[in-house]
Amino acid sequence: MKNIKRKAAVSMFPDVINQEIAVRMANLFNANVFQWIGEGQPIVNPDNFDYIKKGYMTVDAVYECVDLIMKKVVASPPILYKVVNETKLKQYDNLKMSDDPYNRAKAAVLKAEALEEVTDSKIAKLFEEPNNRQTWDEFISMIVVFYLVSGNAFVYGNASDKRSKKWSEIWALPFAPTQMTIISGGMMEPIKKYSASYNEGKSELNFEAWEIEHIKTVNPLWEAGGGQLFGMSPLHTKAAKLKRNEIQDDSINKMLNSGGAYGIITPKNKEDEWSPDQREAFKGSLRDAKNSRDEVGRILAVSLPIDWLQIGLPLGDMMLEQIDKMDRESVYRGYHIPLVYASNDTSTFNNMKEGGRKLIYDAVAPVCDAIAKALTNFICKPYKEASRSEKYIIKLDYMSLPELSQDIKETAEALDKMDYLTDNEKREVLGWGKIDEPAYNVSYKNKNKASIHQIFEGSTITDRPNESK
Repeated sequence: MKNIKRKAAVSMFPDVINQEIAVRMANLFNANVFQWIGEGQPIVNPDNFDYIKKGYMTVDAVYECVDLIMKKVVASPPILYKVVNETKLKQYDNLKMSDDPYNRAKAAVLKAEALEEVTDSKIAKLFEEPNNRQTWDEFISMIVVFYLVSGNAFVYGNASDKRSKKWSEIWALPFAPTQMTIISGGMMEPIKKYSASYNEGKSELNFEAWEIEHIKTVNPLWEAGGGQLFGMSPLHTKAAKLKRNEIQDDSINKMLNSGGAYGIITPKNKEDEWSPDQREAFKGSLRDAKNSRDEVGRILAVSLPIDWLQIGLPLGDMMLEQIDKMDRESVYRGYHIPLVYASNDTSTFNNMKEGGRKLIYDAVAPVCDAIAKALTNFICKPYKEASRSEKYIIKLDYMSLPELSQDIKETAEALDKMDYLTDNEKREVLGWGKIDEPAYNVSYKNKNKASIHQIFEGSTITDRPNESK
């Protein structure tokens, strides 16, 4: 009887049973992985390096990379979709960045079949104005900067209806991970609350776990202190370089102030030792020669052999410029930005076209996808729970960025050769919308655009109406 009842329950309420299994598996996972966590235990980020002040606000290469990616993410408009076909959506995600234009054209067709663009008034309002203090661009900018610099970004949701959790406003919180503390609810509830400490620890804000969406990178450093609950900064591997950059800048400034290498000039023979007056006179001659604009005036004539003892190295001999270039390129590689953006050499701009494409696919797209998935979970999940049928997702449309214009052109050309698609299907794939004319719902073959019906009937289309068929 128990088996019969269970089968009946599974057939009638599969979502409830699946949810129950998921909860049990989550509890089993938590009991084994977080067995050291106690009720009310604070969990802090173990990486206390200040990547914001010592990286983003100090090192020009870090600022350039983050600013470049951030502006591209901001330029990618948010779009709300309803998922029509999960399988085709996965196929679309696999093919959309292919090097083959025909694969990209196929991806565009799959997208049209997998996703349906929809509008929801509450979500649309969040896209337009997340809250009364931040525009959408400011909201996304803050998320991107914190995510790229520290590996963590925090979004707070405020709902007028606490039960449904459909947010009336969302905020990008201006807190670094060193300012955020996770309050544990025990091993069965590793994250119960978030606590933000600011104003030098004099002020504090507390949030329930469900009010916060923690967008974070992968952190493989699992430890007893729970540091893996925070993301790892993309600059973590560059921490030594960031420290060296600060020391290097100080050293260069000191050397520039001192004029670079300096040394000691003395008579070569002991019997030629200078008197104090002779030393001052020679020093004055050197000063005059240095300040002279006359080439001949820079030449000093002496009547005795002298020695030169150099102290320090010239800036060029220290290879500081090469070290700075390598460190700079290392940061660009860390953010997956093509090195054409790191170079000041004009010859590299010949590769800028392909570099722009790589910038979007390798550096911008992963950030857009990570943020879009987090916002989907945070904003759209209550709608799925309420309807149990509609599944909404948010996409940041980086495919519309100008760096991919060549890809769009190649995709359109590939679609034009796909005779098994109607013109309306092609227009819909390209986002131009359908035309309410029967001819646009007909498949055409060959370059003369003969319809499939005419081919079956044995007739052809010509440019001269009087020519025999």
